[in-house]
Amino acid sequence: MTPMARLEACLAQHWWVPNGVDVVDRPALCYLASSAIPALNLVLRLRGTPVELPALVDEIHEAHRHAGSTCWVYPHHEGAALAGLLSRRGYRPGPAGDARVMEIASCRVEQGDAFSVAPLKTLDDCRVGVAVSDAAFGRQSAYTDADFRQILSLGTRAGAHRVQFLARTVETGAPVAFGSVSIHEAEGFAVLLGGGTLPAFRGRGAYRALLAARIGYARACGVRWIGLFADPTTSSPIVGRLGFVSYGRRVRWVRPPLSTDDGIAH
Repeated sequence: MTPMARLEACLAQHWWVPNGVDVVDRPALCYLASSAIPALNLVLRLRGTPVELPALVDEIHEAHRHAGSTCWVYPHHEGAALAGLLSRRGYRPGPAGDARVMEIASCRVEQGDAFSVAPLKTLDDCRVGVAVSDAAFGRQSAYTDADFRQILSLGTRAGAHRVQFLARTVETGAPVAFGSVSIHEAEGFAVLLGGGTLPAFRGRGAYRALLAARIGYARACGVRWIGLFADPTTSSPIVGRLGFVSYGRRVRWVRPPLSTDDGIAH
């Protein structure tokens, strides 16, 4: 299995999905569907022959009729044929991420002494971490206390798949960066997720400190590879300079909630 295939396999896992979200998982197709949580109408894997693809896209269309839909398309997927089918169903290409992978044994990232980085330990840590992430990415999350408790439980229990980290300045203790790492022992792989830094602290070493802490955690877990889908304009150049190899670009295709009877773009 190539590093890119391992990265895709890790991100198609759904152990983290909350109760009440439907999961369909077959070799050709993996998606989530939820009327209660629109953001979780996600297509995590979509592949097939040109003959099979129309039926697969139709299945997703039906499963996500009640809300918007997001479909991740990987660089080794079916290209123009898949793009045409998604376009017909109202999807449009959105943000892309550079697939970057490196062997952990080769990672040499120093944390520096201006920032301290630690895993989330309390509900207040969770709230602060999400606030930092929202500010870094220009969004507004709507988490409940139950959501925060689940986040904390997933990251602090024995053998946790995903651990979230918060970076603070050593001088004042102010929170400045937030991100997580997901461990996949079966694939020998760790995935870096959601690393973001407050705009005022970018270019000052906070992201590098956050990266170093997560790499250190993954190394202690004994996996061989570490990878991420990095923003082409921000994190990708940073990790590229550190030796993470590019394996192509994943594109997020997005379809808003349907506004026609059949959901087909005319």
